[in-house]
Amino acid sequence: MLTSLDWLIIVFMALAGATLLSVILMFVLKNKKAQAVCLYVTAALGLYLAYVGVSISGGLFLGQMTGGFLVGMTSIASIVLGIVAQKTHNEKLFLIARIVAAAALTVGMANAFFF
Repeated sequence: MLTSLDWLIIVFMALAGATLLSVILMFVLKNKKAQAVCLYVTAALGLYLAYVGVSISGGLFLGQMTGGFLVGMTSIASIVLGIVAQKTHNEKLFLIARIVAAAALTVGMANAFFF
């Protein structure tokens, strides 16, 4: 029988694996459609981790809540940058969007589980 702590570790490992996989695939794949899908998956994971970071604190830890909100806004900004880059066919802007999404996901993972 699994305890609550066991489930927490399982969920943490699954999120860590999904984070690592999405960030690696976002930069390794050469197909632009696949890169865009990985960008949106990474941004969605960043938004989820922002929600986890805010909801875990319960209003008691202002720094963790602020970090969660900043991660959420950064994830939304990466989605907007990705959409604008695809509409204008700007490769440099799309690279910036991918870097911002990867940074938001990494900071969100650290905020939700380590701080």
